[in-house]
Amino acid sequence: MTAPTTDVAGEGGDPLPELYRSGRAKQRRARSVRLAAYAVGLAALVGFALTADWQKIGDSYFDLERAREQFPDIVTIATKNTIIYTTMSFIGGVVLGLSMALLRLSSIRAYRWFASIYIEIFRGLPALLTIIFVGFITPIALGIRFPEVLGVASAGIAALSLVA
Repeated sequence: MTAPTTDVAGEGGDPLPELYRSGRAKQRRARSVRLAAYAVGLAALVGFALTADWQKIGDSYFDLERAREQFPDIVTIATKNTIIYTTMSFIGGVVLGLSMALLRLSSIRAYRWFASIYIEIFRGLPALLTIIFVGFITPIALGIRFPEVLGVASAGIAALSLVA
């Protein structure tokens, strides 16, 4: 059985197979869609650049005096907080992960189902979405206040423990 051919000849005089021709059409269509997406993105970027208040952006984000005042301390504080939050999230994640692993191995069907659902939800959910959900939506929806020990960071630690 041979591939169907078209009557359009290539440079060598051989007819092009129909499957090859349809593949090239798909490539051209994909390329056109990709170029259109690039054009829309570029237009949005140019529109933002033309309408942005660059003076206000510069004052808010590129104030060198404020950066000089904060520089030595901000790096050490950020490093300390990162280590604390990462360690606490890791410990919480290990505890939750071990608990879910043991529930998944349980002989009780309800425990296995619960663990499977939990694992699949938090495996497929992006970490940023989990942080937003735990930090903003859960306190409003359920009226939960996170402990004031670490302040707002305790919500982030809880969220990262869920996805760790």
